[in-house]
Amino acid sequence: MQQDEHQIPLWKAGELVPAGTYIRVDDLSYKVIILQQKERLPATFDGHVAIYRASTPTSSHLHPAIRTYLP
Repeated sequence: MQQDEHQIPLWKAGELVPAGTYIRVDDLSYKVIILQQKERLPATFDGHVAIYRASTPTSSHLHPAIRTYLP
């Protein structure tokens, strides 16, 4: 885990994180990932390391690119 200039925690793809809602912030896709349990953040498989930050479920349900990962 790292932090951005505003002290917001950031995680890389592959890191084990608690259940919750995460937004990809390293590109303009801002894809939302909803994890139902503690697991690793997904990789992009496009040669880039995806970076995520935690989000509130309220803001993520408004985003068109929501992806839910279930066990």
